[in-house]
Amino acid sequence: EGKLALNGHLTYTDGAANMLDPFYVFIDPHWLDCPNQYGPVALFFFNVIAWLGGDNTFMGILAMKMIDVAWAICIFFIIKYIARAAQLNEVKAQILVCLNPIFFIQGLGQMHIDLLSCVLVCAFLYGIAQNRFWIAGVTTGLMGATKFMLFPLFWGLILVYAVYRWNQKALNIKALAWSAVYSLAVFCVAYWPVWQGLDTILIPMAYHEKKEPVKSVVELLSYLLAYLLPQHGPIYGNLDPFLQDKIYWGHKLKPFFQIIALLLAAKVVVSIVVSKNINQLLYGFCRIMLLVFILYSPVVHAWYFLIVLPFFVIGDQRREVIWFAVISFTLTNTYEIGQTVGASVGNLIMILFTVISVMSYFLFFKKFYFESKKVPDLVQADEVELVLPGK
Repeated sequence: EGKLALNGHLTYTDGAANMLDPFYVFIDPHWLDCPNQYGPVALFFFNVIAWLGGDNTFMGILAMKMIDVAWAICIFFIIKYIARAAQLNEVKAQILVCLNPIFFIQGLGQMHIDLLSCVLVCAFLYGIAQNRFWIAGVTTGLMGATKFMLFPLFWGLILVYAVYRWNQKALNIKALAWSAVYSLAVFCVAYWPVWQGLDTILIPMAYHEKKEPVKSVVELLSYLLAYLLPQHGPIYGNLDPFLQDKIYWGHKLKPFFQIIALLLAAKVVVSIVVSKNINQLLYGFCRIMLLVFILYSPVVHAWYFLIVLPFFVIGDQRREVIWFAVISFTLTNTYEIGQTVGASVGNLIMILFTVISVMSYFLFFKKFYFESKKVPDLVQADEVELVLPGK
């Protein structure tokens, strides 16, 4: 994307433009016509990497790695301040995030842009901890200009947080209004150089809906159903019968799981609107993100969960930490076997283990640990601020 953009080719509305660069031969055929899924903030870094690397692939990889390391360092230190605001052990919080398999394998190891989204989520939580709406607004604008779906998602969180502050009779309406102005300004300024009409956003979003489920719970279950209930009909041309069955079951299951996800998310929304403290509100939002990623989205990759990591720092959530360690390991390994998944017993056991570990969260972890009086509220009072270096 960076090399194409430097040569004047944007792929937000034309995924076929990928083939204008010789590098397209390395793209998986499944994604060859994929329009750019990342916003202009991400594209800026892609441009920097392409400019630094030029035609030297090794130098491009090295540049990307150095940028990823810089993002990881930012996360390491921001997590420290978030934990301090929540009166939690700072070192344990840093270990929970930075030694998680999703972080150091999918983030640092495979250099996914979602590590940048994780930096912005950390900055967002820092703004909430400081009662500074403008920080939350600016970071939300940057998130939306990195991955568009994060924009409405996190603005939903800001509005719910505003309701929480209103109930506490501590809402600064002027600060909330300015945060909206900052957020929209950042978002619009970022998109202005690449804007090609609403299609700049709509076409990349619509692309995934047309694709068969990939590495999601839906796809994993469709593999099981293809193995247990084969159809073997000439549905999708000359594909292998097992793959045809998998695609068939995937399209049947997708709307069912999306409805379940929306119903569960609505239930969580009701609970967080009446939250008793900010920890409960933030963790409820975390559950909504997990629902979107695990059940609603037809395409799921392990690195999507990078932006969930900072939320697990909030509160005393030992059971959730154990669960997240399990799911991180499972998702990472499931992704690694990738397209090699077939009808073998070993792979099906791995798939089943993934599905069980995903669903266990919604079946067994209903109570919030931070409902205990021992867990302090992340935001103590308006006058409480973190001690920054140099202050």
